[in-house]
Amino acid sequence: MSEYLSALRHHSWRRVDTDYIMPIWLPFLPSVLVLVGMLALIPAILMWRRAPLGFLGGISALIGLTALGMVIGIYVIYKWIKRRNDHFSRQIMLMRSVIGVLRELSRMRGGVADAEIALLERDLREAELEEVEKSAILWVILTLVIGIIWYYVAHFLNEDFHKHEMREDRMLSSINRALEALGLPRVEFYRTYSIPARNTILYIILTLVTMGIFGLYWMYTLTKDPNEHFIAHSIWEGQLVGILERAPL
Repeated sequence: MSEYLSALRHHSWRRVDTDYIMPIWLPFLPSVLVLVGMLALIPAILMWRRAPLGFLGGISALIGLTALGMVIGIYVIYKWIKRRNDHFSRQIMLMRSVIGVLRELSRMRGGVADAEIALLERDLREAELEEVEKSAILWVILTLVIGIIWYYVAHFLNEDFHKHEMREDRMLSSINRALEALGLPRVEFYRTYSIPARNTILYIILTLVTMGIFGLYWMYTLTKDPNEHFIAHSIWEGQLVGILERAPL
């Protein structure tokens, strides 16, 4: 078995650990908990003269639910950033393995796919320069200390995944042309959902104007975009691994 093909299988299997599909409802849970705590406090406030212990219980419930919401919110931001890092890192290793297998096949056929492999290598070098790891713990701490930092975190998550997907589509096109040159089947894959370019300044303005309501949609995009990307990844990745496994080495 080719060393590169073995590495390709390994990095493909790792997507179970790296490509975390976050439940859509999870980022909204902190807001729900705080809302429940506030609603529970209303009757306690209305009856505080007759039932002071009930009032204290309502206050305690609000504090407890708010604290729980903060913990969940911290976890969500951490996972948003960590899955970005894990996926980007795995993708780079996966593409290195793909290039290795394609180069072996091309060498056996007189270099028929070398031009396309060179384009793949160019895009991979670009990914290695741009898709560097961002410390999830550091950005969580900065967000807790300086709340406005959340907007920058949301910005780079949206922006990085959009650029990543555009680069990935270029790489898939190069891979398909290389496969054709090698006389192998193409990866028959078409995105049903593409991550759009999102205007951060507009999103901040809309969030402020709507007093945070639009921010809920923004959180939805931060969860949905990578989720959809990971699902699509598993489809084309599985096809590609299957094609290269059947190729004679």
